Amino acid sequence: MFFVVLFLATNLKGRDWKHPSIPFCLAVVVSSVAGYLAGYVDSSNCIDALFYSICLYALALLISTCGRWGRIDTFINVFFWMTVVYCILSIAFIAKVGVADGPLLYYFAGNKFSTSYYFILLACLTYVKLHRAGVSGRAVTVVTAGLGLLALAVAHAVYCSTAVAMSALVVVLVFLPRKAQRLLEKPTVIISAMIMTGVILVFLSSLLQTPLVKHFVVDILGENLTLTGRDLIYSGLQTVISGSPVFGYGYGNAAVAMHVGYGNAQNSIMETLVNYGVVGLIAMLYMVWTCSKRSKRQWSWGMFILLYAMIAGSVVEITYNYFFFIALMAVLVSTDRRVAE
Repeated sequence: MFFVVLFLATNLKGRDWKHPSIPFCLAVVVSSVAGYLAGYVDSSNCIDALFYSICLYALALLISTCGRWGRIDTFINVFFWMTVVYCILSIAFIAKVGVADGPLLYYFAGNKFSTSYYFILLACLTYVKLHRAGVSGRAVTVVTAGLGLLALAVAHAVYCSTAVAMSALVVVLVFLPRKAQRLLEKPTVIISAMIMTGVILVFLSSLLQTPLVKHFVVDILGENLTLTGRDLIYSGLQTVISGSPVFGYGYGNAAVAMHVGYGNAQNSIMETLVNYGVVGLIAMLYMVWTCSKRSKRQWSWGMFILLYAMIAGSVVEITYNYFFFIALMAVLVSTDRRVAE
């Protein structure tokens, strides 16, 4: 991070510092300071919030700078090979550490969630890399789908049911015709999907009782209908959010755990509201809108696949993370006319 910030500070001037991520990064800091003053978080959380915001902003500027300088292939290649290394070492660690149905085992890339997400990222970066290399569309589809199935197999092996569903979605999305892709690339569709992942919690208990969903959750994913206790968390979210609706409780707060007894919001939209309030959620949606509002090049569909996989997982997990942000920032530079084809 030091070298990234040093590079940006010595090379960027004026409008180069402008980026749609700024409002959200500011919202994280402001919410955390407000949470500290209200007694919701301590000084360590405030420092973490500042560092998190700097990291996110630096990542955004690094990718946008690659776009402006016509070095988008450099960004893709670096992130691709880093991800390859992470995935190979993750497989080695899984073989050595073993697997269990719980989040407490850690592999090279972290727990079962982050490990599974890296394989999804690998499939999506491969799509981008092959497309920009001029490989035929059919070959790109087959290779990406194959890596999506690998991601599914890894997620299944480490008992990460959410990532199993996300990986399956990757395989489905890669086969969509271009007309359907253009529809899903619209910012209104993306934001609607994000909002629906929060709204669905109101109907989740009824939805889980329908035969098809019940079969998918219980028989295919091997989960119970309480979604490993998430139903208790969801029932208490309204009370938690209403306690600090504008700015939330700040980065690293324990508001949900204090109210329910354990866990976090287990839903990305709700977690954003808990942490950063309505202000933070609006800033997040603004960033999504701005990054996706212009027409896109074909290679960017790989990043849209990653984006939708993270959105799908956000129903029951906290997936508005760096995987989500990498996809979003890459989508933004795919609209820059100065990006070299």
